[in-house]
Amino acid sequence: MASRALVVHLSFVTCLAGLAQQVPPPDPDIPQNISPTAKFVNLRVKYHPAPPKPIPLGPKGLVVVRCKVGSDGLPSRIKAIQGPSEYFEYSEAYLSKWIFYPATLDGKPVATWFQVSLAFPPKGE
Repeated sequence: MASRALVVHLSFVTCLAGLAQQVPPPDPDIPQNISPTAKFVNLRVKYHPAPPKPIPLGPKGLVVVRCKVGSDGLPSRIKAIQGPSEYFEYSEAYLSKWIFYPATLDGKPVATWFQVSLAFPPKGE
């Protein structure tokens, strides 16, 4: 049997007030009332490990996970929000191991939201 591979799709969700593309729940750590002239640089992935083995068996599916990334670059408030529920726990645990270069606002690190899609192959692939 072939080894199953997990495909990761990154989609950065800018969620600072005034710059929001998608709005997760309000959070006091996320800057509010951003000046239109502020220089915002989105977060970048510093490190993400290989997906842990074994990848859970289940149907083919895409799981969307949202997490808050603090000004320290560490993820928190990780929540699978869409996709097959049998992959939620695995996906949330995997994202908790990632490390980021935090987003910056006018050169200072700030907390923001990050969203990732994990594509799970069908059984037997």
